[in-house]
Amino acid sequence: MDELSLRNFMDRKTRVMLCLAAGLVLLMFGSRVNAQELKLAVSKSILEPISQICTKFSQETKHKCKITSASTGHLYGQIMHASPYDVLLSSDESYTQALINALKADPDRRLIIATGRVVLWSADPHINAKFIQEALANREDLGIAIANPGVTPYGVAAKEVLQHYQLWQHVQGRIIWGKNLQHTFGLISQNRVPLGFVALSQLSDAARKEQSYWEPDPNSYRPVHHEAITLMPNRNPQATQVFMDFMQSKTACKVLKESGYQCNMA
Repeated sequence: MDELSLRNFMDRKTRVMLCLAAGLVLLMFGSRVNAQELKLAVSKSILEPISQICTKFSQETKHKCKITSASTGHLYGQIMHASPYDVLLSSDESYTQALINALKADPDRRLIIATGRVVLWSADPHINAKFIQEALANREDLGIAIANPGVTPYGVAAKEVLQHYQLWQHVQGRIIWGKNLQHTFGLISQNRVPLGFVALSQLSDAARKEQSYWEPDPNSYRPVHHEAITLMPNRNPQATQVFMDFMQSKTACKVLKESGYQCNMA
């Protein structure tokens, strides 16, 4: 190869290397530009698994989650007053539908991500599921904690369970009303009430594994659906779409199942 040909070859090689380097810089820069922070409004009743899912979501995609958690009703009020959330993770379908009716949410991007499971539970480790079920019907000296049906679907579900088993009138004098699901769980876990209806997802991993609770027939109450819905206007559409797809993945479903929910998404 003569000197001129060698010089031309080296020039071409240099140009190729420079192009590759420039492409790599653009790729790295583009990834940073496209990375979005997704703003999630998350119901307290499903906060823990959604936090776990967000960690996995951030590991598997370039996007991040910023979570604000409160009761679904409180989050609904914030959204109606234009708080800039991208997705609502709800525990009450009535609020989701109300946002759709108010043109604050996209009805075509609404997913049932999980179904809650209602159980009758006691914090006493010596009480088993059989005793709990028998105590519900026969121990008139034992109070029963139930979340306010006017506040949470889990309270409605507990009432429907008692009606299904023809115990609603029987237990009227024993009911201790919780302000919400979290308050109801606290009454039982602090031994202020011997037993009560909670969500299975509220129990510890050990309690779920030991099955130290009584679970009524799922057909004895209307399903408690947890939903994800895209809010409008949406400020981070790319991250929102990726997140909604991720919520239908086997990864997300596995987290929800392990947390005590029924998941049929994947």
